[in-house]
Amino acid sequence: MSDVPDAIKHLLQLVQTNGASYINDSPSTTPSTRKSNQQVAKAISEHLLTLSKSFGAVAGQDNNEDDDEPGLFLVQPPTHALIFADQFDPVARRFEVLQVVASSAHAQKVTPQQLVRQLTSPPPANRLANEDEAIIHLLVGYEKPADNAEWGRLFAPYISLQSPWSTIIEELLLNDEEEDKMSRLSVREQYVVDYPSSERAAAFIGFVVRTIETLKLAIEWETHDNSSAGRKWKQKYVLQMMLTEHPTFKEEYTNDDGELNVSARVSQSTNLVHKKFKKRHEKFVTHRNLLLLLYNIAGVSLLLDPFWNVPSEKGGGRLPFRTSSLRPLLEHLVGDIPLLETTGQPCTKAKHASDLEVLKGILDTLVIDGTTTVSDYVQHFVDKFPPSCL
Repeated sequence: MSDVPDAIKHLLQLVQTNGASYINDSPSTTPSTRKSNQQVAKAISEHLLTLSKSFGAVAGQDNNEDDDEPGLFLVQPPTHALIFADQFDPVARRFEVLQVVASSAHAQKVTPQQLVRQLTSPPPANRLANEDEAIIHLLVGYEKPADNAEWGRLFAPYISLQSPWSTIIEELLLNDEEEDKMSRLSVREQYVVDYPSSERAAAFIGFVVRTIETLKLAIEWETHDNSSAGRKWKQKYVLQMMLTEHPTFKEEYTNDDGELNVSARVSQSTNLVHKKFKKRHEKFVTHRNLLLLLYNIAGVSLLLDPFWNVPSEKGGGRLPFRTSSLRPLLEHLVGDIPLLETTGQPCTKAKHASDLEVLKGILDTLVIDGTTTVSDYVQHFVDKFPPSCL
């Protein structure tokens, strides 16, 4: 293990040491619990290898930009799986993994090439790796290119497909008239292959704008406290949003004077719809409040990774590529001062300014009308609502 960084050595030793005390299931362990523990342990074993590879820690392997697999890091199947009994706390162990890796001298910023791949490729299939990479990137930050023109060169294959549909169709029909069959088919195949990545690149602008509006929702929602007046205001707001989705119920909630009455006596079916809507809306509030906590810890680096897109109240539930342990893991993150100290406070003024420059450079590149409207909008937001860690 001479080529393995000290952080990864420590991590592997930690798992080996603790694993020895957990290797034997207790007599009271049920078959279902034992199976669940084995699945968790196998996933963590896979993830350890992923983290090792991400820092060039596996002897004879590196992070070659020309690897065939999409995503930032390769995930290889483990040669064995560690097996822990029910005493094993996967969230606590995962959190310690992040502490070690994020504070390591080997934890390098995401390069421009890696970031472009991140924004144009499907997320990694390994959900644990997907989540932990997003958290590490949040804490470590992003590397600036030599100049902003580099973004144009890196995104060029994807920007070319973001023309108006009339232009795209005209070019495709013109290609139909190409006499050389090989040229004709190569143009078609290039379009088919590149278009999904182009869509992801264009969708990044929408992600940034939607996330900022979500953060503003969370900020303004917090201006109403849990006093009686604050709760009444929130109840009325949720009712109005429910009636926007179900306008036929408005009459039941309207007083004779035309005012909405949250406490109105309504039919059982209407009340059931109202309760279901409130439950969905509460999930949305929880998601966006957690997003705000992360913004206040890590700054605008949150806006550079679409992983942090949150479900809307209509969607509810978890987004794809999330595990059930992500939320408790993030709660560890936002409440752990030692982690922030070991990483040198992830949203220092220098890191915030650097990540903001990266974000604005990408947005100015992807907005094909040549304006700075979106990047100006981002600047206005961070000026008005700077993260609290600055």
